[in-house]
Amino acid sequence: MISLTDKAAAEIRKMQERMEACGKGFRIDIVPGGCQGYSYEFGFDGEREGDIKSLSGGVTVLAGSEAAGRLDGMTVDFVSYMSG
Repeated sequence: MISLTDKAAAEIRKMQERMEACGKGFRIDIVPGGCQGYSYEFGFDGEREGDIKSLSGGVTVLAGSEAAGRLDGMTVDFVSYMSG
């Protein structure tokens, strides 16, 4: 199961509204990244056959069945900072 912190869930809901993606789930995927191993991709999408679905902080979180095993137990947080 993938969970979101309260702050991450609130920010995702704001993004859904701005992107007119209400009704879509927050999809997390893992993509092979060469020497660095894997990277994460985030976006809004509809549910697909075989998806693993969970609800966290009022947000539907989706992951493909292939990625779900690697993502199980993951907690997503949101951090905002300025760097120069």
